Order: sequence, then structure tokens, then C-alpha cells
Amino acid sequence: MISLISGLLGNFMPFLLGFGVLIAGWFVNNRVQQKKGRTKERQKAKEFDHENANEIRERVSRDRDQLVRDLDDAGWRD
Repeated sequence: MISLISGLLGNFMPFLLGFGVLIAGWFVNNRVQQKKGRTKERQKAKEFDHENANEIRERVSRDRDQLVRDLDDAGWRD
């Protein structure tokens, strides 16, 4: 009985080990792809934030001198 089990394990052990290596490789690849995806999304978010910040700066600085001139003689006291 023991020789039968050891004989079967001896014959199928390379296949079992190969299957285990394939499963481990699949898990490792999955983790690497997730990390790449997170990095890419973070980079896209940073680029979007920078573009949005530039738009805000442009809107704030646009016509600032004209706005100040409109209020120059409005009767406000310093």
C-alpha cells in the first residue's frame, strides 16, 4: 500500500510541483499588475490635479488689475 502511494506520488510529483509553480507565478503576476495599475492611476490623478491648479491660477490672475481699478474709487476707506 505504501509503495503504491509512494509510486503514484513519485510519478505525479513533478506535475504537482509544476502546477504549484504556475499558481504561484499567477499570483505574483497579479500583484505586479495591480501595483502598476495603482501607480498609473496615481500619476493620472496628479496630472489632473496639476492641470486643475493651473486653470485655477489662470482664472484668479485673469483681469485682476481691472477688478482692482473698478474698486479704486468706490468710496471705501483704508
